[in-house]
Amino acid sequence: MAKDAAALMLTNGNAGNTNITFTYNNSTKVITAEATGGSASDTTYTLGGRNTTSTNAFIDLTDSNTPTPTVNSIEFTAGALTYNSATSNTPTITWDNSNNRIVVGALVPIQPDWSQNDDTKLDYIKSKPATFGGESVGLVPSSPANETTKYLKSDGSWADITVPSSINDLDDVDTATTAPNTGDVLKWDATANSGSGAWLPGTDQSGSGGVTTFAALSDTNINATTLANGTELALKYDVPSGKWINTPSTAIPTIEEKFATSASIPSGDDGNLTITGYRGYVLYKIKASVASWVRIYCDAASRTNDANRSEGNDPSPGSGVIAEVLTTSADQEVLITPGAMGFNNDSSPSTNIYLAINNRSGSAAAVTVTLTVLKIGE
Repeated sequence: MAKDAAALMLTNGNAGNTNITFTYNNSTKVITAEATGGSASDTTYTLGGRNTTSTNAFIDLTDSNTPTPTVNSIEFTAGALTYNSATSNTPTITWDNSNNRIVVGALVPIQPDWSQNDDTKLDYIKSKPATFGGESVGLVPSSPANETTKYLKSDGSWADITVPSSINDLDDVDTATTAPNTGDVLKWDATANSGSGAWLPGTDQSGSGGVTTFAALSDTNINATTLANGTELALKYDVPSGKWINTPSTAIPTIEEKFATSASIPSGDDGNLTITGYRGYVLYKIKASVASWVRIYCDAASRTNDANRSEGNDPSPGSGVIAEVLTTSADQEVLITPGAMGFNNDSSPSTNIYLAINNRSGSAAAVTVTLTVLKIGE
């Protein structure tokens, strides 16, 4: 464009020049200056070009005068781009009278056009996506006509949105195999759904459909007869059956008296006696109905082994003797302070308390011995 403008100016002004002709080749964009006549003293001109920035260019006509040639220049400079949304790309060339130069600009559209397919146009958009997931041109493919219950998948296709209309539509709920009854609740069954688990209808154990008594629970076995007569009022877990059962109450133990009467024992002789007590106990008192030497043992074998020990000799440690007292009158009660711990040492523990009695009353007698004890074990 700049060359066209310069050629137009030079050729139109050619009539004012003598012996020099300017011609312009529109195809090759070349300006040719041809001089005729003249002499060796005539002035010659050199046509050249240059630029001082990236947005301007100069055409220079330099004469041959020496030592200082005269340079006549025409400047071409880039003008501002004018944006106009209502126009297409149009070049503009104007004369800047103030600065004596030619200004080259353009009218540029401000709005890109998605439908513009001519890549030489300024409103052409490069690198537009031609397809989307195999669908037609467009960032988002159109949903099938008149269908609003679809969603766009990552592969660009549309799929139906499935909205459950019933609780049984859920993958982990099955109310079809066994229909629920009024008042049922959903219960998780890990074995259902081929082992994946599922919520199934079941009786609400905590509601009106559940049991109403403790005895009706599946992990209890209550004896109604002993419960009613008050002999088994305590609750105990029975490991073999895996159920809770009622059992005799084990209330806080109290100090009790346990007693028994021997067969007739000659004066000065020994006799044996067994009192039913507890497997474990604390002994507080011993009372004999006649003057006696009373010895208490943990088992029958210890009593037998101690039979030859004489009065006044202490038993050996670990001999099985729990306690011993010597009374001098009838019904004399002897305190055991502090209380002595006693227990049954039978191979199969029992409640037997083993005694040996030496009658010191002066005559044969059946001797009653009373023990004051506190139960400490079964």
